[in-house]
Amino acid sequence: FEIDDEQTDNYLSAVPTTGSRPQRRAYELALFMASTPGSPLYDMIEFQRPTILGRRRDYKICVNAVNWVHYVRRWFIRGSIYSDWNSDSWHADEVLNFFKAFQEVCTLNWPDAPRWVPGRGRTKPLLQFEGPFLSLLEFFPRVVSTMVNEGLVNRPISKSSFVDELRPLRNVDW
Repeated sequence: FEIDDEQTDNYLSAVPTTGSRPQRRAYELALFMASTPGSPLYDMIEFQRPTILGRRRDYKICVNAVNWVHYVRRWFIRGSIYSDWNSDSWHADEVLNFFKAFQEVCTLNWPDAPRWVPGRGRTKPLLQFEGPFLSLLEFFPRVVSTMVNEGLVNRPISKSSFVDELRPLRNVDW
């Protein structure tokens, strides 16, 4: 089975359909967050389980791609925070800004012992474990909706705006 250059070009330039867009954008967002240097989720999303029988996943992993897509795809459906196809050009920046802001807020009251450290292993904080991490994926669209409904932000929402909104969380010892 071979794919020629024309087929490849057609695939890469294909416009997602209404039904495929949420899945595709969610997966692309996971790739972006896990591969962008400086991202609070850099190298912390598992895209494929280890193939060696008995081998454990890295402790630094906070979510697998299947769970990520399951939660994040909802952000792109009708009536959700990224339902407008124009958001495709900036939603990744907004999500990155949120996680950078969250990382900063987690450290405000504990500057000597940061509560979110990308790549941390066994000693990582609670929210970097897969179950609790999923609560951030549930929390994110609510934060964005609140900020947009207040009408005080431009899109994409800046890191500093997210820091202001998340500031009450600074007292939580994750």
